[in-house]
Amino acid sequence: MKQQGKTYKDVAQILNLSEASVKRLFAEHNLSLERLDLLCDWLDLEYADLVTLMARSQRRTSASPCNRSRSWRRTVNCYCWPTF
Repeated sequence: MKQQGKTYKDVAQILNLSEASVKRLFAEHNLSLERLDLLCDWLDLEYADLVTLMARSQRRTSASPCNRSRSWRRTVNCYCWPTF
């Protein structure tokens, strides 16, 4: 989202939620497939593109010893939200 200049406020409008709700969804890694689909359409991303971005983000996060625990928790939760 950052690369495209998108903000939490923009996401909130697309998902018809408050900005606080969007931040909470991202922080809790709790995004439904329906909402994920809406975001992918809006960002002009295919699911495969998102998976690639997530894998890159995972590699960057896990490279730092300070972030290994956090990275592991994201992997266990099956989510690793990239900063795209």
